[in-house]
Amino acid sequence: MENLYDVVKKLRRECPWDRRQTLLSLSKYLLEETYEVLDSIRHNRMDEVREELGDLLAVLLMMIAIGEEQELFSLDEVVRGIEDKLKRRHPHIFGDKKVSTPDEVKELWEEVKQEEKGVLSVSFSLPALLLAQKVQKRASAMGFDWEDIEGVYDKLAEEVMELKSAGDILEKEEELGDMLFVVAHLANFLGVSAEEALRESTRKFVDRFTKMLKIMESCGVSLKDLSVEEMDVYWEKAKRGE
Repeated sequence: MENLYDVVKKLRRECPWDRRQTLLSLSKYLLEETYEVLDSIRHNRMDEVREELGDLLAVLLMMIAIGEEQELFSLDEVVRGIEDKLKRRHPHIFGDKKVSTPDEVKELWEEVKQEEKGVLSVSFSLPALLLAQKVQKRASAMGFDWEDIEGVYDKLAEEVMELKSAGDILEKEEELGDMLFVVAHLANFLGVSAEEALRESTRKFVDRFTKMLKIMESCGVSLKDLSVEEMDVYWEKAKRGE
C-alpha cells in the first residue's frame, strides 16, 4: 500500500494529466470505477473485480494525495477516522454490547448511527433510488412500515392511479416521484437494489434493441417504416435469440 501511494504521489508531481486533477474532476472517475466494480461482481467476473478494485483504490489514493497537498486531510487522518468509526459502530466487538444475530447487529449499527447523525440522516447527493431505499430502511428500522409486501403493492397501485389523474407538469412530477419512492420501498421488501435492478433492465433493453436492429437489417427493413405491431414482432425475435 505504501508503494502504491508513493507511485500515486509521484504521478501527482511528474505527470501533467495527474497534476491537473482536482477532487472535483476525479469525482466522475470515482463513480465510474465504482460502477465497474459493481458490474464485475454482478456478473461474477472475479479477475475483473480484482483489477477494478485496484483502479478504484488508485482514484481514492489520488484524492487523498490531493487532500494532503492542500492540507485538508492526510492519509493517516482518513485511515484513523474510518478505524475509529468501525470500532464505534461495532460496540459488540470493541465494547460491552451483546448481540447474537445479523439483524441485531444491524439494529445496533442504526442506533449508533442515529446517535451520531440524527434520525433519518442521509446524504442527498446519493443517486435518487439509493437515497429513497436508505431513507425507507431507516424509517422501517424505527417501526414505520407495512406489515407485509402486499401493503406496498396496494400503495403502488394507488400511486399509479394518482399519476394517471395528475394535471400540470408539476403535479405529474410530484406523483411520479411518489410512485418511484414506493417502487424503491418495494425493492427493500424484495431484498434487491433498485439502482442495480434498473441498470440491468436498461442494459437488457440496449442489448435487445441492438439485436432487433440487426435482425431488421438482415431482413432489409427499417425501423421508421414499421408499425408498432410490426416492431413488436422483431422485438420478440430478438428476445427469443438471447
